[in-house]
Amino acid sequence: MSDTDFNQYFFEIKKGKPLKKLLTDLCKTLQPYVPLYKCWAKELLYAFRDITYKSTFCLQKNLTLKNVYVSEIGIKVYLKKIKFGEQRDNNLDYHMHFESQMLKMYAKLLIEMLTNRNDSQASESTEATLEKL
Repeated sequence: MSDTDFNQYFFEIKKGKPLKKLLTDLCKTLQPYVPLYKCWAKELLYAFRDITYKSTFCLQKNLTLKNVYVSEIGIKVYLKKIKFGEQRDNNLDYHMHFESQMLKMYAKLLIEMLTNRNDSQASESTEATLEKL
């Protein structure tokens, strides 16, 4: 069942709950000074770093809180249901553009975690906040 032209990857199926659903069901937002928020923000940063520097494929859709899953005990976060597209270009300009997109997505996720607004509301306020920065 092996082929020299293809690599096969097997990943453990991680269980968890979508962070968007948790925040919506509890009608809560996270506070930036809470250690759990800092822990999740760090884990998400590592995930975005891995996608940016270790993946050779583009994302078909932007990542949102609907893609962020929290493990059963609440410490670990996972990105799930990500759609990858075509293989990325290797030139520096394209990489810088992709890196910029990933940073914007990360910032939008952090702001959405703090505000618990839906995608359209969060994107409007996030764009305004990012422009101020």
